[in-house]
Amino acid sequence: MPINATCTMRDSYGRITTKRVETAYEDLDDAQAQIAAYVSDLDEVTDLQLLYVTYSLKDDDESFAGEAGSNVDVGATFQVLTEAGKRAAHKVPGFPASLVGGLGAIDVTQGAVVAYFANFQDPQGCLLSDGEQVAEVLSGTLDR
Repeated sequence: MPINATCTMRDSYGRITTKRVETAYEDLDDAQAQIAAYVSDLDEVTDLQLLYVTYSLKDDDESFAGEAGSNVDVGATFQVLTEAGKRAAHKVPGFPASLVGGLGAIDVTQGAVVAYFANFQDPQGCLLSDGEQVAEVLSGTLDR
């Protein structure tokens, strides 16, 4: 599947905007070469500052089916302790009602919750938005 690029730009007032560009390439080196040529030409037709380019690859091989009654307006917020000893909030969209207890509390020792956060505890795994790993999941609540 082709690699996409998102150019993040800023104006003189500090406002940020993005421009998404799809490439015809599936190889990152080829896509970066094409985008390098693109941003050179973009520079000639915009007054904005180009801050950075983010590359992404859509991977629908990793998709899964949703559940009946799923709702993007329903989510959960977990309080975690990072490896650096800071508290952080981590949100999960569309959290299933079957995993929520009384008064909207979520038991963080449930198998599904433990398995999810294990991804953020492996040094080679996922990281929180500030680049840290999770040391401990403290609590979870259903969002209102």
